[in-house]
Amino acid sequence: MISKQTLIKVIGIATILVFVWLVFDPTSSELRTKHKETLLKKRIEQGVEKIKEIDKEIQR
Repeated sequence: MISKQTLIKVIGIATILVFVWLVFDPTSSELRTKHKETLLKKRIEQGVEKIKEIDKEIQR
């Protein structure tokens, strides 16, 4: 089974990659900054929810 620490690292790296992709992706240059922030917040919230779900499974 994957350790919780490894999982948190993977999700953290994924979040950073998503942020970099949103900021530097040339196809998204027409998107407004607020829209980028909204997308990033949604992805971070999804990651946090995933961590909470996995924490619950680990505690069982």
